[in-house]
Amino acid sequence: MSDIEIWESELRTTGQVRLSTSRRHNVLALLGCLAFTAVGVALARESLFVAVLAVGFFGVIGIPVMIVQLVKPRDVVVTATEVRFTSGLAVPWQQVAAVEIGALQRQTMILLRMTPDGAPQVKAQYGAVQRALAPANDGITGGPTVTLPVQLRADKAHLGAWLTGVHYRAVMNEPDAEIVLSDGDDDTDDDPTSPGDDTRFMPPEMRPPRP
Repeated sequence: MSDIEIWESELRTTGQVRLSTSRRHNVLALLGCLAFTAVGVALARESLFVAVLAVGFFGVIGIPVMIVQLVKPRDVVVTATEVRFTSGLAVPWQQVAAVEIGALQRQTMILLRMTPDGAPQVKAQYGAVQRALAPANDGITGGPTVTLPVQLRADKAHLGAWLTGVHYRAVMNEPDAEIVLSDGDDDTDDDPTSPGDDTRFMPPEMRPPRP
C-alpha cells in the first residue's frame, strides 16, 4: 500500500491520522541555525545590519524553536473536520481555502491557505511568537497561511494530494465520498510530482489536465 492509501484507511478506521516529524531533520535544522548564527557574528565587523538579521532570526528565534521541537516534536493530526498541531493550534477545514505546495530556500512545504473569514479566527489562537512572525509569513506566502512542519515524515507531493482530497470532502460536506485512483495510475511512476502520482486521490474535477 502507498502512503496515501495507508492514510486514507487510517482516517476511515480511526478517525484521525497522526503525522510525525523527523528527529534527524530537526537536528540538521538546529545545526543550520547554529551555523548561520556563527556566520552572522563573524560578519558583524563588515555589515552590522546583516549580522543583526542573522543572529536575530537564526539565533534568537531559530535555535530556541528547534530545541523546543526536539524536546516536543511538532506532530500534526489530520481529521475529517480539521488539522491539529501539538502547539494547540486547530485549523478547521471549513476555514481553509486551498492546500498548496510551495518551496522556500530549497525546502518543500505544504501550506493551508486561509479563507478571508477563517484567517482572523485561526490567528486568534496564535501565541506571542506566532503573532510576531505572522506579517512576515503572510508576505512570503502571499496571504494568510498555516505552514505544516517541513520535518514531517511524508512525501510532500503525496501528502499535499491527500490533504487536498480530505479538504474537498469537508468543504463539500461529503464525508463519505470515496476519492479513488485515477484511471491508469499506479505506483510505478518514477516522478513523484507528476500528475499521474500526486493528484491520484483528487476528485476528477480538481485534477489538472493531462499533458
